[in-house]
Amino acid sequence: MVICVNKFDKVGYDAELFPKISATLTKGCGHRAVSTILPVCALAGDLSRPWLNMEWYKGQSLVSAIDDCAVPARLTTKPFRMCIQQVHTIPGTGTVLVGQVGTGVLKVGAEVVISPSQVTATVKSIQMYGEEVKSAEAGDNVGVCVEGPGIKSVSSGIMPLLQLFFSGSSFCFLLWCPFPNKHP
Repeated sequence: MVICVNKFDKVGYDAELFPKISATLTKGCGHRAVSTILPVCALAGDLSRPWLNMEWYKGQSLVSAIDDCAVPARLTTKPFRMCIQQVHTIPGTGTVLVGQVGTGVLKVGAEVVISPSQVTATVKSIQMYGEEVKSAEAGDNVGVCVEGPGIKSVSSGIMPLLQLFFSGSSFCFLLWCPFPNKHP
């Protein structure tokens, strides 16, 4: 995980403040592995060279830190799950659910259950970047055209519970837990 601490110009590029902020962020990340924490000033700085106004910083730039990140494995062997980000009703096409596939694989013709409403739908087609595809897997951003009774009641982004697709007997709740507002 790469963390950027922005707006360092607002604190006068204070070298003594950065270690305190880094310690708080590392503690707040819990069990997640933090590879790099770096100070930036997106408005006045160059994100590829943070040391322009912060000569005291000797770490990586944002660009090099991102380049060093390992590409995560796509979880295609897990049950299918997709967070619904948008729902569109398109005349002549039907209901299109837009989102990113979190885990698993989805194929045209598959039957899915949309939770928590338990609405069942059949996948009519899948589109990725304007092209129709036969399947989508974990990591893909897609539009899924579905049909079925009750599909009109599906909406996006109910907080704190996000609507998810599931196949099989899996069930999961995804809760939004904002980072507590604590300052060093």
